Amino acid sequence: MEVDNPEDEKDRVQDHRRPPKRGRDDDDRDDITHSEPKLKRQRRSPDFSPARSELDQQPSSSSSSSSSSSYPSISSSSISNTTATDSSTIGASFGPAKLIHNPIDVDDVYKVVTMYGPDQKEAAALLFGKATIEWPEGYSLLQVGPPSPGLAKLLTESGVHLVWEGLTQRGMSQTLLLVTPESDRERLKSGLMVMQSDAPTDEPAQADGDPFDDDDDEEFREFPKGKYSTPLMLAAALGEAETIEALLHQGADPNQRDRNGSTALMIAAGHNHIRAVRALIRDHKTKVHMNNSIGADALCHAADQGNIQMVSLLLGFGAATLPKETVWHKRHPLFIAARKGHYPICKLIFDQGISIDLINGVGKSALWHAAETDQTECCKKLLDAGADWKLTPAPTSLYEEDNLLSRSILCVAVKNRNFELLDLLIKCNQWVNLSEIKLPLLHVAATENHVGMMKYLLELKIAIDFVDEDLKTTAINLAFKKKSY
Repeated sequence: MEVDNPEDEKDRVQDHRRPPKRGRDDDDRDDITHSEPKLKRQRRSPDFSPARSELDQQPSSSSSSSSSSSYPSISSSSISNTTATDSSTIGASFGPAKLIHNPIDVDDVYKVVTMYGPDQKEAAALLFGKATIEWPEGYSLLQVGPPSPGLAKLLTESGVHLVWEGLTQRGMSQTLLLVTPESDRERLKSGLMVMQSDAPTDEPAQADGDPFDDDDDEEFREFPKGKYSTPLMLAAALGEAETIEALLHQGADPNQRDRNGSTALMIAAGHNHIRAVRALIRDHKTKVHMNNSIGADALCHAADQGNIQMVSLLLGFGAATLPKETVWHKRHPLFIAARKGHYPICKLIFDQGISIDLINGVGKSALWHAAETDQTECCKKLLDAGADWKLTPAPTSLYEEDNLLSRSILCVAVKNRNFELLDLLIKCNQWVNLSEIKLPLLHVAATENHVGMMKYLLELKIAIDFVDEDLKTTAINLAFKKKSY
């Protein structure tokens, strides 16, 4: 997946409450923060003439069909032998990378296909080998909803490879595509323009009803989910800002959803394409605050990417009214950023008036989210900024043993064997040792069979005979009980 290269993250950005500057937008600026004009979003009307005659003259592939099996299979031989329509201009400067998996295992897919976009780091190791540190130049990894039969045919004819398609662990229907240096990107972009110009003017096909969806949501009644991904969504995933502008000029609906409730703006943000995001939000029809089926908006996708310039840009265009209180059915970019360790984005959100101790629907704060994912440096900065380590989430199980982690953030550090975070919390509270701490830390270590952590806690003089008031037993008895099972 080729992404725009954001500048280095900054702890401080311009205050979004400052009156917006008036004037002409500069297409070449990728560092615009949330002082970019809110109201003056005039969409350019580029002179884009798709090569319709070229597409019409190309013979249809006999192997192409509306089914997903029409995609090229993904293998090292198919990559090295595939030839683009114009090999002198398409991918000529890139050396072939060797693919090692055909196809990716289902368990591995869930590491790559995330709720907010493809995990490029995980995908690089799985597709090109563990020694691959950076994503190879010239390749693009796209995560989109199911394409229509016509779009699938275009992808096939353009040499785009199907890596995986199916349902994610959260029930979202996703398709993972690989664009290689040999793929014909120009044909793909021209084909998207042709598909848009030939698109029917009536309402797009809507997805079949899902009993698990909250169809009473006013937002989804106004903008219902569609059946397939659109040309605009593919252009957003590719990061083709000029193609996006041209598609919008042809009448593409920026608010149309795919089967997962995602829009082109969410997809562009989830692929870390800031120029594509800017092209979309400059269109006056774009609703920047919309949420998908899991309650995530474009700002959540940008926060997951850690792109502070994109977050600033979306805030400046009114992309979200950040909830200042607990919201059950919508995701909050603060917690997403904390889980990824993106403290500069957390700080930016705090600067919008959001409490550092805001909790989600189950009582977890940003500090708790960062601790759960071992983001120790982010935890340190949150603690330095005044985050309350004593906040604890509500128990979620009827069994006390399953609720051990909810007793304290120290229990999370013990469970994760995060010695650095444990030391940080001890130092933060100026404890000399753990002899007076009435928390089931040793119980957690025993339950998880973390021998090294148990030894470390004993070195810190934790009481070995401490009887937890909820478990009614000592850590040693609990360990024996677990072992007997």
